[in-house]
Amino acid sequence: MNAAEDQAKRWNSTAGRAWVDAQALLDRLFRPLETLLVDAVTAQSPRDVLDVGCGTGGTTVAMARRMDAKAR
Repeated sequence: MNAAEDQAKRWNSTAGRAWVDAQALLDRLFRPLETLLVDAVTAQSPRDVLDVGCGTGGTTVAMARRMDAKAR
C-alpha cells in the first residue's frame, strides 16, 4: 500500500470519523489561539497564507474571512 492509499484508508476509518465527531469541541477549544493567530497574521497584511495542520479547518476559515479579497 502506498502513502496516499494508507492516508485514505486512515481518514475514511474511525480515526477520520473521530475528527468529524470532535469538530465542535476542537473548534471551541482552539478559538482563543485562532483569534491570536489570525490577528497577528492579518496585522502584517500578507498576500499569501499557508495553513498547515489546520485541525478541522476553523483557522483556515477565520483567516480567509479576514484576508483581503486579493489574498490567497
